[in-house]
Amino acid sequence: MLQYELDGGNNKHRAFQLPGSRPHYSPDRPGQVEHICLDLVLDIPKKSYHGTCTIQLVPVRSGIANLTLDAVSLDIQSVQVDGTSVGFDYDGEQVQIQLQKSTEVGKKIEIAIAYSNQNPQRGIYFISPETHYPNKPVQVWTQGEDEDSRYWFPCFDYPGQLATSEIRVQVPKPFVAISNGELLYAKDAGDDTIYHWKQQQVHPTYLMTLAVGDFAQIQDTWQDVGQDAQPTRDAQPTRDAQPTRDAQPTRDAQPTRDAQPTRDAQPTRDAQPRRIVPVTYYVEKGREEDARRSMGKTPRMIEFFSQKYGYPYPFPKYAQVCVDDFIFGGMENTSTTLLTDRCLLDQRAALDNRITENLVAHELAHQWFGDLVVIKHWSHAWIKEGMASYSEVIWTEQEYGADDAAYYRLSEARSYFSEDSSRYRRPLVTHIYREPIELYDRHLYEKGACVYHMMRAELGEELFWRAIHTFVQDNAHKTVETVDLLRAIEKATGRNLLFLFDQYVYRGGHPEYKVAYSWDADSKLAKVTVTQSQDEDLFDLKLPIAFGYTQQSAAEEQRSRGAEASAEPSPLPPCPPAPPPSSVPSLKTFTVRVHEREQSFYFPLEEKPQFVSFEVGNHYLKTVTLEYPLPELKAQLQCDPDPVSRIYAAEALAKKGGLEAVKALADALQNDPFWGVRVEVAKQLAEVKLDFAGSALVVGLNDESAYVRRAVAEALGDIKTPESYDALKQLVEKGDPSYYVEAAAVRSLGGLVTSATLKTMEEDVIDLLTDVLKQRAGWNEVVRIGALAGLSQIKTSPVALNLVVQTTSPGIPQALRLAAIRALGTISTGQTPNNVELILQQLQDLSKETFFLTQVAVVVALGQMETPKAIPILRSLADQTHDGRVRRIAEEAIPKVQQNSGSDLAVKQLREEFDQLKKENQELKSRLENLEAKSKQ
Repeated sequence: MLQYELDGGNNKHRAFQLPGSRPHYSPDRPGQVEHICLDLVLDIPKKSYHGTCTIQLVPVRSGIANLTLDAVSLDIQSVQVDGTSVGFDYDGEQVQIQLQKSTEVGKKIEIAIAYSNQNPQRGIYFISPETHYPNKPVQVWTQGEDEDSRYWFPCFDYPGQLATSEIRVQVPKPFVAISNGELLYAKDAGDDTIYHWKQQQVHPTYLMTLAVGDFAQIQDTWQDVGQDAQPTRDAQPTRDAQPTRDAQPTRDAQPTRDAQPTRDAQPTRDAQPRRIVPVTYYVEKGREEDARRSMGKTPRMIEFFSQKYGYPYPFPKYAQVCVDDFIFGGMENTSTTLLTDRCLLDQRAALDNRITENLVAHELAHQWFGDLVVIKHWSHAWIKEGMASYSEVIWTEQEYGADDAAYYRLSEARSYFSEDSSRYRRPLVTHIYREPIELYDRHLYEKGACVYHMMRAELGEELFWRAIHTFVQDNAHKTVETVDLLRAIEKATGRNLLFLFDQYVYRGGHPEYKVAYSWDADSKLAKVTVTQSQDEDLFDLKLPIAFGYTQQSAAEEQRSRGAEASAEPSPLPPCPPAPPPSSVPSLKTFTVRVHEREQSFYFPLEEKPQFVSFEVGNHYLKTVTLEYPLPELKAQLQCDPDPVSRIYAAEALAKKGGLEAVKALADALQNDPFWGVRVEVAKQLAEVKLDFAGSALVVGLNDESAYVRRAVAEALGDIKTPESYDALKQLVEKGDPSYYVEAAAVRSLGGLVTSATLKTMEEDVIDLLTDVLKQRAGWNEVVRIGALAGLSQIKTSPVALNLVVQTTSPGIPQALRLAAIRALGTISTGQTPNNVELILQQLQDLSKETFFLTQVAVVVALGQMETPKAIPILRSLADQTHDGRVRRIAEEAIPKVQQNSGSDLAVKQLREEFDQLKKENQELKSRLENLEAKSKQ
């Protein structure tokens, strides 16, 4: 699902629980729901529907005289039990049914509730053309997670109740209705059509769905034949759009079929009859090619996950329905995933956008983790969301290679680190919250994914996948808690991973390591000192430390170079940009137990290593600060086979600064074989801020990877020199194959002219960004959003402000309008008091809109402001919104605004003045080093 973040300023390790949080438990269960049937008639023009919800319940105990169902803001007209009308009480949130005869254990009863609903606010959404958006499609769709199914039909609305289901729905022609399971029939009914869908495998109410629209249907298939199934030719996207250099898939991680455990009752691949599963993509008409481009890998993903999880795709079909105004990125309803139509890629967007591919993989993975194996309580949602997020990683590994997967894991970890440091810290498993949706955060998704990877690192390939197979097979069509995963691991492997769960699942945080290295030439001892710098609990882990040697030792290299090389401070053998297998550095690896605040380890070695690699493979969730000498950092950046270790070396080099560090980074920007390392090197060059860094970055604008060009364009925005300005301006005027590269360039241009040296260019840049806003409409408005971000950096300009305000008007394309709303907060911090009042009034008016994404944008804008007048608007939004996500981020924004507008503002100003002094000092240092370099020449 799509997540929304609001930076919390300096809120390190703030508590997760907000006022009103309380323990939540699964409710007492009056019985087992066996089946739910909805029989509905939609009146789409009136945004209403009516019908009957029928629930078959088998009581687990006798003597129950009343039943309580969840039903919010519905018009309950009548209730029957076994065909007889009964009394009921309804308070707008729950319906209390008075049974004429108390229950008997095991004796099934059937409850039929006639009801209607008009202009619903949650659960079911009616989309139609509006005054300002006349081209909107007519659609109806539902969203059940977390506990919103109760807003569109009466039910026992919690994940622990599993039942089969069916939906009969009458809709006007030519609309199509899609739901869970199999289509039993589509029957003519005059001007309408009745669709009857049946889901014959049990699932929870939050996964029941309905989507209605005049969709184009693109048909594909997956064949369960025990080998790689290929998508049909029409649906298969071309590989030309893949932006990596090393795009060859690796299959090393795949378990062999012989390794899969077999059980008589389990659906092993050979035991099942071969199936052909329909795979269908539903999109707005006219977007068929975008659908193929965006979702065409689905059949191969189904085959891949069927093998990985040790369980063939478990449902009779797989549909993906792209809908308008969706409030998440995707929702994994059983056999019928809903996706935002914003994920559909045109040809240019596909150049450097894997977000859609990852979204498709994530939601598909849920068909096993979440839909087949169901969480018993929301507190254990990390089991499904963590694995769905980790499945993005393993698909990346399969499709693009190990380096891309490692880099993706790093991005997952960083996303979690950001939330941990700026919002709050919490255990992965907690039942203390206000609403379950609060749990759907970066801990649940990204940290959860990292935990799965640590399990894989601990167990090794064969045992990890054996454990996953056991977990899925033993718990198919059942509910699970975290302990069930631990039990499956122990059953399959004999390993007890409670020590890992205690540290990473049942408590918050992660280790923060500082690693220092020195070499004693006399005793030939390498000393590595590891410090855990986090404030909270220490972690106890066994970590591998490797010492790297290139093919030629340092001593041999010194002799072969001769006396002329003796001027080098620490001669290092060169590593070719793309070394052949024979020249890959050798690693001498030791495993150590790191469990104290500070520990020093001594390693006897035959000769001095060229570099040191801490925690080889970087499998464990942690932060690392390397405190190595400069030569070792340069060697690691050049030679370490692990891209993440090379990235850590680049970060350490940038912190050291100086011309030699910049030259090493510049060399890596041009020569590192992996695009992800080049991206990170570009970011680090911007951190150094020496003149030579800017020149090195400009070269990177010609990189063949759009990802690298984007990073370079962003980095040049921090190097406020005429050279950066000229390079970015030329890029914007010339254009780039990538939307994102152009967006980064226009955004950076806006930031450049805020410096004193480029202030005279402000008017020209505003004119250029204005032209971009007028002329460069495109996919999801990426480039024009970049122009808005650039304008918002010119914080003292009333002209820039006026352009941003104009773009918040109704009728502006939604993605662009939302970006403009967010930009109001950014630009507000440099405006006059009168203009700040204008911004506040605009945000006040916008806060009255009910669309979720608009409310999020308003909160983000208000949270950036430095006036206490933003606080009443935030409080009003928190009180009135229907969405728990908006409520939470609004409440989190209030203390941030208080901080920005209170006594801490003076501290902020002092910090800015200090940063300016640091910058001036760095510039002087840059000039001095340039002079020294020239004198040596």
